[in-house]
Amino acid sequence: TGDLSALDGNNGLWRTMGALACNTEAFTERLGQRWRVEEVAYKAYPACRFIAPVIEMFREIVAANSLALDEITRVDATFHGAAIVKNMGSPSVGSMVDACFSTPYLLAASVIADRPGPAWHTATMRADPRIAPFAPKVHVTPEPSASVTAAEDMQVRGHIARLPATIAVQARGQTFTTRTEYTKGD
Repeated sequence: TGDLSALDGNNGLWRTMGALACNTEAFTERLGQRWRVEEVAYKAYPACRFIAPVIEMFREIVAANSLALDEITRVDATFHGAAIVKNMGSPSVGSMVDACFSTPYLLAASVIADRPGPAWHTATMRADPRIAPFAPKVHVTPEPSASVTAAEDMQVRGHIARLPATIAVQARGQTFTTRTEYTKGD
């Protein structure tokens, strides 16, 4: 019942979403056999999907150990290399869009605001005085297994289903570590 031309031409949905090209044949490939709804993932956090496993693990460690941001001396996170290329390790946040892609900012906001949602991206949150001292403590590097896992998923499933990541949080003279391949919403 919707607009039948929404995907067509140079002003189609693919273009408005920022894609440089569109494989229109893929729309009907295996029509009636492959159901894309089975490949959908939900974003549990108001952030880039690649950062989701790191946010989830960080929140779990902080909650399980009743950590405050000022007690944390270092965070080492590994996740999909594409996130590193997109500068998602940057502590610099000047806008709401920057905030959606800054791992240091998102980790801090995830603890300060508690519940995921729009409150993570308000001007008030971006100016919170607890974030600036915390941000330089966060270090991100590519997860070595992520590209192999992504290639396997693409070959077997036709989409990336797993987002392997690790995190190590140093606080109170201890290091709390965990690893995951899946995150909420997968």
